[in-house]
Amino acid sequence: MALKVFLLIITLTTCQCMRLKQGDFMGCYQDLPISNVNKINGQNTPNDCSEICSKLFYRYALLYKTDRCSCTNILGEQKSVILCERYCSEKPDCILTDDLKNVYFTGFTVLGPPNNVTISNVTDTNLHIEWNPPDYIQDLVKYKIQAEVKFTYANKVLDVRSWEFSNETLNTELNSLQPGTVYNITVRGISSSQEGIAAFQTVEMKIGEPSNMPSQPSILGRDGMTLRIQFDPVENDNGPVSSYLIVVVDKISPQEIVTDYLKGVTQAHHDGLSYYITAELQNERVKETTEFLIGDGRNYGKYYNAPLDIKNSYSVLLGVTSRKNGQEKILYSEQNDNMHNMIVYVGGEAEPTGLTIALSVGIAVVSLLLVAGIVLFLVLRQRINSRFRHRLQDAQELTMQGPMIDIENTGYVSEEHDEPVNHYKNLKGQVWMIPHNSLNVDSTLVLGEGRYGHVHKGILEKDNALVPVSVYNIADKRLTRDQKHNMLKDMDALIKAGKHEHVLEFIGSCENIDTVSIVFENSSLTLKEFLIGSRIPSTDKFTTMSEEQAINFGIGVADGMNHLHARRVLHKQICARHIGVVNGNIPKITGFGLTAFYKDGKSPNCVRWTAKEVLKDQNYTHKSDIWSFAVLLWEICTLGATPYTKISNSEIIERVTRGLLLDRPIYMDESLYQILLNCWQMNLDERPTFRDLSNALANLRDDQFSSYLSFKLYNGFKYEPLQISQELNNSVF
Repeated sequence: MALKVFLLIITLTTCQCMRLKQGDFMGCYQDLPISNVNKINGQNTPNDCSEICSKLFYRYALLYKTDRCSCTNILGEQKSVILCERYCSEKPDCILTDDLKNVYFTGFTVLGPPNNVTISNVTDTNLHIEWNPPDYIQDLVKYKIQAEVKFTYANKVLDVRSWEFSNETLNTELNSLQPGTVYNITVRGISSSQEGIAAFQTVEMKIGEPSNMPSQPSILGRDGMTLRIQFDPVENDNGPVSSYLIVVVDKISPQEIVTDYLKGVTQAHHDGLSYYITAELQNERVKETTEFLIGDGRNYGKYYNAPLDIKNSYSVLLGVTSRKNGQEKILYSEQNDNMHNMIVYVGGEAEPTGLTIALSVGIAVVSLLLVAGIVLFLVLRQRINSRFRHRLQDAQELTMQGPMIDIENTGYVSEEHDEPVNHYKNLKGQVWMIPHNSLNVDSTLVLGEGRYGHVHKGILEKDNALVPVSVYNIADKRLTRDQKHNMLKDMDALIKAGKHEHVLEFIGSCENIDTVSIVFENSSLTLKEFLIGSRIPSTDKFTTMSEEQAINFGIGVADGMNHLHARRVLHKQICARHIGVVNGNIPKITGFGLTAFYKDGKSPNCVRWTAKEVLKDQNYTHKSDIWSFAVLLWEICTLGATPYTKISNSEIIERVTRGLLLDRPIYMDESLYQILLNCWQMNLDERPTFRDLSNALANLRDDQFSSYLSFKLYNGFKYEPLQISQELNNSVF
């Protein structure tokens, strides 16, 4: 009976709230969580208190002991539908204490604003934003973030950017914003029925490199020591146009132009440079096509416009500068030839015969020096190659003596070497030694960073085709003894791994005097990036990935790991960040041996994927990879979610070693979840092998009556949370 009365009160209260207006009395309540509010001058009335609480985004106003006002979003136990004073006067055992309060409706029914919105790590296009939940979150479904332009240098209209995140997300990165633009960033909660009140921050993005390259200045004419040019103004969407730099290039003494070294004429000549900045013109002077006279002997900005040498020919570059808030970005025109390649003389006709003789003598001297240089280069090269081959044969620094030992956070090869292993000799005998003319490395495009150097994009000529590859450049001579020792262990794991469809292919090696280039097949997309990118809901599904594709990823990784285990290679860091995706659907295992290299200077923190016995006793076996694989399967099925996201990194080891396991997502069938549980068995002998796992997943996939996984949208669906900061270390290693 008491339960029925309680439910009746709740029902009446809920229905009543739908009809209440600000200041209406709701009843006498006990034990309410409150937030104190400053008194209004004079006596507080129900309307005064309700108005204050409404402005502070609370749903209920509380009055106790006549006029003391406070606010809350959560009601306690209702004692009566009449005033507390009257309720206590009618009950002899009732005492009017501070825990009894008269409750009034404020009229505020939406979610309040998120708290403590903070923006940091602002670049020209990206920023990091974090916040705390609103005070009332019972009906919070998700968060919505918008970026509205308040000011921009862009010549186009910029739309309002909008993002939505789960109700468990409290920080994120906002990308692809417009450089130099001022945004009003709003964060609000969304309930099942309406949007909440927004909290906002104003942020100014850093300026970027000018969006348009200046055109090459036109040469109008030469008059002895002066040169007249003409150039057009530049439009810049990424910041203000502050000034224009006019650069003179002496073509008689050509040098490669390094724009970072550009200086005024005096300093440039002192440093032996044949190019210099001759003038800086403020933007206010360049509103339309502008003519300028180079060599007039005046100062423009901090640069002296020096007269030209009448015997030399020159070309001209134009730079546009953008400056704001202590930043400076400069973009120069292309270094094309805009001269007529002729020397202009002043004061009469030239004497070509003497000039011809001088030039002939100069050319002859230069030619002799060039021939001598080539001969010297060939001799030195032969001697160096001879020494280098001798070093490879001896391999004293790079020969492993004795058995392998375990390396933390990298691939591991079992201790089964009966003899010392000369890895360079094995490398030359087992893999393709790539000719230098078959490999073109783009040193300006860094794909990632590894333990021993950077990885660049490259193009390999193989089988009469050009193939994109990843090139790991290892400066062998710069490695310490310990680094060489570890590098050779990683190389050993790479050699032992061999080739498999689902293991990142080690194509070959290219040797130079100071470096060894390890060449892999190209795999710039990780499975983690693929999964997160698939979080795009459609009319009936919440991802662009199919259920079969998800299982196929698992089968491919299981097959690849079965191959590695057969070669006695343990991985120890299985996670989606260590799986590459090739051709949109083929998984490739990376992250072991020399295949461990990462973007953005941060490596994965794999503690959430690590087996219980490893966290507890550092006891790593091939069965520990089985545990990690099951966490990877969960990661795939949850579209890249972070395991145990509610547990901090400082607590995760203790919680997992005490028996914490990942919950089954509602859209994962028991049959698939049981496979995960089998991998998390306490007894290592009871865990399956990778061959067992591949077969079990294939059977699920091929069973037409099995509903192992369903990505169909359902009421109340929300993505499993992703906390990138919990998954990354602060450095590469």
